[in-house]
Amino acid sequence: MQTPQPVPELIECERCHRASTLEAAFVRRKRATGGRSRGICFECEGRRQVNSVLFLAIFSLGFACLNFNLTPGSQFGNFYLLLFWGLLACVPLLVLHELAHAVTAWLIGFQVFAIHLGMGRPLLAVRFLGVNWVIRPAPISAVTVIAGPELGYYRLRLFLITLAGPGLHAILAAVALPLYREFGFSGQGYAVLFWANILLLAVNLFPHKALVAVGATGTDGLALLTIPRMGRDELQKRFASYYLLGTVIEVERGDHRKALKIAEQGMTLYPEEPNILNALGYANIYTGEHTQSRDYFLQALALKEKLTPAMEAIMLNNVAFANLLLDDPALLPEADAYSEKAYQAYSWEPAVLGTRGGVLVALDRVEEGLKLLRQSLEKGFEKRGKASDACLIAWGEMKLDRPDEAEKYLALARRLDPQSPLLDFASRKVRFDHADP
Repeated sequence: MQTPQPVPELIECERCHRASTLEAAFVRRKRATGGRSRGICFECEGRRQVNSVLFLAIFSLGFACLNFNLTPGSQFGNFYLLLFWGLLACVPLLVLHELAHAVTAWLIGFQVFAIHLGMGRPLLAVRFLGVNWVIRPAPISAVTVIAGPELGYYRLRLFLITLAGPGLHAILAAVALPLYREFGFSGQGYAVLFWANILLLAVNLFPHKALVAVGATGTDGLALLTIPRMGRDELQKRFASYYLLGTVIEVERGDHRKALKIAEQGMTLYPEEPNILNALGYANIYTGEHTQSRDYFLQALALKEKLTPAMEAIMLNNVAFANLLLDDPALLPEADAYSEKAYQAYSWEPAVLGTRGGVLVALDRVEEGLKLLRQSLEKGFEKRGKASDACLIAWGEMKLDRPDEAEKYLALARRLDPQSPLLDFASRKVRFDHADP
């Protein structure tokens, strides 16, 4: 008799009630009254941080105006006005901070893959100077995505890249300090420049986990403490990430053969790294080798000891997606089980929503699947993911005998991503179902 599998425990966000099986998907906040800490999802925590900064800015400006109205030239008014301008000054200083990381990385042999500015739903994504720039509406944090191959003095290079951000604030504060001492509050610009840089220097050097656009990550201060102590396993993960990111970038540029070549190069160096296997699976999806893609994802999934729960959920989702592309009824039970587990972990991620929705359509649970696919299409930002959603929606619409809607979504998919790996699949499904008497 088979032992029943334990039902995974769901953790719920205490604000929006979003649920997940992943502890890492939540920020823990201590209750003011004590007791067990609250679990808050990253999206709600991001909104909380944005609201806190916005409240502080409005509060400081309001108090400055009130003090100046009651007592012209008030020192309290100057203080609150300085605080307000300091918060605004943090926005361009955050950009300079990330540029300091990026330029230093470029100078010492690392590659800069992306710079994310702000938090929230992306407003703009452009590729400029070989870097993906993603702009978000709430300018309270930023992150630079860098990686390098296995180079000499790797830890030292990474340490210098990390140090460049807070180092810039220290330099700017040192330049502004003598001018601030000379002019005091009468030289508001120097005061703002000094205190804004001191604030950002303190926040960056305090070692703790911080929330940024791509998730929770360590501050520069935490990284400076941990980089010298990184072991070989952690270093290999970083080396492998260089090839994973390179693969993703080339797929985005439409050079699928080069993406595969980069992934294969990583495989020769780090054959037992899940990130490399994931890169190979990803590249093979776009070169049409779906069986090979599934095999690589399964190999990565088998490396249990090297997978975090979050990585395992991503691999499960990827296997389910490859099964969809293979269009083999024998693989549907596996796709169903794996996509359900991934959905329990990341029910808000467009890629996971889309895969689960597509599997449900394949299982003839069409209305359920279309609901998730439309959510994914609405929430998603990347054109490739939205094109996949549109393809699967077209298939679902055809199953519901709505050919006009199906053709509309196929046309949308072609506009979004003419190279989508799901376009041929969806076109075949729509034509076949349309021809079926």
